[in-house]
Amino acid sequence: ITAYRPTWEHAHLVDRRVVVSGYHYSNPPDVQQIMADHFHITSIELAPGEEPSAHQPDALPAPPVVTSREQLEARVHRWIQLQASLKAVIPPVDDSWGSAQLALVDGTIVEVTLHEITLGREWRPLLGEAVTVTGRVGSLDDARGAQASGERPSFSLVGPTKICRGRVADCGAEQWRR
Repeated sequence: ITAYRPTWEHAHLVDRRVVVSGYHYSNPPDVQQIMADHFHITSIELAPGEEPSAHQPDALPAPPVVTSREQLEARVHRWIQLQASLKAVIPPVDDSWGSAQLALVDGTIVEVTLHEITLGREWRPLLGEAVTVTGRVGSLDDARGAQASGERPSFSLVGPTKICRGRVADCGAEQWRR
């Protein structure tokens, strides 16, 4: 994690290969932080062979629209706009976290873990509908509800996520602009 919000000085590097130098650090135990590696960047440069951008963008490019397993596999750990049907909303069992399952047209199931308030307020009203969800594709190992033995494991979307009714090309666009 380098920042909790878009860093505009790096917007011209989105979806490009880069070389990052720096060092790992940990905050003291009394400092609030997320459970993730923290990295102090000392430099960030385009990787060899990458062409520099002609200008500094004033908005982040929209993540690509994804509708199939093949497209998901190509974007693991990267941002997407997933177009699918909201198949299930699963309430929490032991804590405050439930999940939603999204079905792609090819039958691939994608899982999203959500707080019960978000699940009820934003997701449950769209159950059974076509939706677009902006989020980052989790690795196959990130999915809480791995599919039955013998099937390929499910994917997950990790947050923050944004859900929109219908198949749209700008779900969460307000987050991409300055």
